[in-house]
Amino acid sequence: PTVTGSYVDPEAALVLVVAEEDVEEAVRSLVRIGLDRVDAFVTPRVLEHWVREGGRLERTEEIDMVDVEDRRRDPRSVVLDVRRAAEFREGHVPGALNVAHTRLLDRLEELPRDRTLLVHCRTGSRSAVATALLRREGFDAVYVNGLFEEWQTRFGQEEAREGVSIA
Repeated sequence: PTVTGSYVDPEAALVLVVAEEDVEEAVRSLVRIGLDRVDAFVTPRVLEHWVREGGRLERTEEIDMVDVEDRRRDPRSVVLDVRRAAEFREGHVPGALNVAHTRLLDRLEELPRDRTLLVHCRTGSRSAVATALLRREGFDAVYVNGLFEEWQTRFGQEEAREGVSIA
């Protein structure tokens, strides 16, 4: 619910992908944070069947932190770090932009629409939902699934202090 509350307009109609036994709890959690337009739900199993029968889902490019190092120097790309500002200050990919994932919806106008956003966090979980939001909003966003710690270890802590926090 916390993430959903940061990513969904309170007036938006929601369709949940959730196990049937979890629907009531999911709806209750959303209503508690002011999201009460749950129009429908689908189970993961039904969604998988739909895809097997020819239904389409959008696919998002996925890379790891090593790929970020290779791609961050491309002028058509920019690294977007969706960790909290305090985490960003402790170390980050040089040249990265920083907007906490819970602030993205309100800060979209600050992000470049003419570049590919390489979206990362500490472990890949926050960047997964942030990438989905950005793609929904029309950004060319790539999901970075990997540990920031791996990047720090491999490419050095010294270089990890330059960046722009717009958090």
